[in-house]
Amino acid sequence: VEECDAILSAARANKVTVTVAKQTRFMEMAMKAKELIDDGAIGDIRMIRAVSPFSSFGLGMDHWLNDPGEGDCFLDWGSHAADAFRWFSGSDAIRVYADFANFSAMDARWPTAAVQVRMASGAICQALLSYEIPEPTLGSGSNNQYLIIGALGMIEWDLDGCRLTRDGAWETV
Repeated sequence: VEECDAILSAARANKVTVTVAKQTRFMEMAMKAKELIDDGAIGDIRMIRAVSPFSSFGLGMDHWLNDPGEGDCFLDWGSHAADAFRWFSGSDAIRVYADFANFSAMDARWPTAAVQVRMASGAICQALLSYEIPEPTLGSGSNNQYLIIGALGMIEWDLDGCRLTRDGAWETV
């Protein structure tokens, strides 16, 4: 709290803005998915899965994650997934369970995590995060891959596209 107060004081003194980076909310495909959810296209949200697959530790050796004192894969990308869960479901987390691992003995603290979250709305959310995915990685290779399952259909999106299924067929939106 003291560090945050110092940041805010410095920002006020220098007339600059401080913000929390909720970057997922401003990605084109995420905004399209949220629009579909808000329009009722898939009904009540039942499940959300976020996957962040990096192969060969794609962040480079100068990334802060390589400093064991700095954090782990959840701190790096999981905070964005957690915000997306709240945004898409319209509710807060009530229970969280996580497992962390370092399968490759890379010099990083917990480069892989599986996190499950129960939301107040009843939705179950899962974040699978790893910097240890074998080549050629998963899906499109985007580090933002989401599947949102509703009572009436599903939305699948990443940085490159957004698909909707209802009535048994996928359509690109």
